[in-house]
Amino acid sequence: QVTLNAETVGAAQTTLVLDALEQAAGDGAILLKGEGVRGGTPVEITWENGAYDGASRQELLDEAAAGDLVLTLTGRIGPNVTIDEPQPEIWSGGDRSRGNKHVLSYLPGDNPMRLFGRHIMAGAAVFVDGRRVGGTVRCAALASRLPDCPNEAILVQIDDVPAESGMHLVQVQNPGGFQSNEFMFFVSGGEPGS
Repeated sequence: QVTLNAETVGAAQTTLVLDALEQAAGDGAILLKGEGVRGGTPVEITWENGAYDGASRQELLDEAAAGDLVLTLTGRIGPNVTIDEPQPEIWSGGDRSRGNKHVLSYLPGDNPMRLFGRHIMAGAAVFVDGRRVGGTVRCAALASRLPDCPNEAILVQIDDVPAESGMHLVQVQNPGGFQSNEFMFFVSGGEPGS
């Protein structure tokens, strides 16, 4: 959350938070909404497709710097975050209740990653190291469709494998909903840390 007003628009922290909020909203991880006062009138603003209801970031900053706008921007959860829409889960090693060992994936060779997943909806997005990337999530069984995968077996495809070797984290996010836990994988096909 960040507030834009005459005192905050020039602060480095304001820019950092605004960058992070816009990036997360652009990735679809959050909805970015603002509430405030413009010229004595209450205003509500939504960030979509790189603009604030048709206004640029700079236009809002200029209004705030001039004292014509006080606006608090907040990252909000999507519409599909309810008690009826549980958080997706991803894991490896089969039946979690039996305490199976974590099986690591090494990319690019293990792409798609063969994992297990629960509460994952069709159209789920893929995130690597907290950023949305091109990719897909589907049932491992060809004739099956999310969310009903036999034995909860899924395939997570990452279209652009990170260039940096070493450990990375993958998550999936249901459309307009929760993100899963993070799942560790390695790039470069060697042992961890290579």
